[in-house]
Amino acid sequence: MKKLYTHILIILFISLLFSACRELQLEPENYFMYNDAKYELENGYYYTYEVHQGVSIHLLYLVSDGISFNTTETSFEGEGDYITAFFSTGSDEIFSGTFPLTTTNNAFCLDCIMGNANVISIQTGSITISIEENIFEIEFTLVIDDQNSVTGRYKGSLTEIISFG
Repeated sequence: MKKLYTHILIILFISLLFSACRELQLEPENYFMYNDAKYELENGYYYTYEVHQGVSIHLLYLVSDGISFNTTETSFEGEGDYITAFFSTGSDEIFSGTFPLTTTNNAFCLDCIMGNANVISIQTGSITISIEENIFEIEFTLVIDDQNSVTGRYKGSLTEIISFG
């Protein structure tokens, strides 16, 4: 009888251990938060253009699965969530540092169909970037029109957009 109780306890312990492991879900590494909801980000893109005598503006696109850049059409396509942010490093290259947003064209969109998106404008904010071996770690805090914030992070490569329509 004692052996039976020992076996039952071992089986119970093992089943509890496996159920606890099954319930443990890893948080996504690439995401943004808005209104207490988390939205996953899949890919990052950037476009750099010179605005005046060597001063460049960088356009950062962080997108969810379902949105991609079409190099033939030179535009984004698909459906999903995204964030766009304009910032300047004072150079034509992106390097590590904290940068304020530079224009009022910053925005994000939830459940968007590219080309027909209802975007939410971002008034102000900053982006912190660290780069190691072509892996970008980006953290951002953005304030939208109604003073709610969007926060998030992205870690991965950024695809450079050469021509943007």
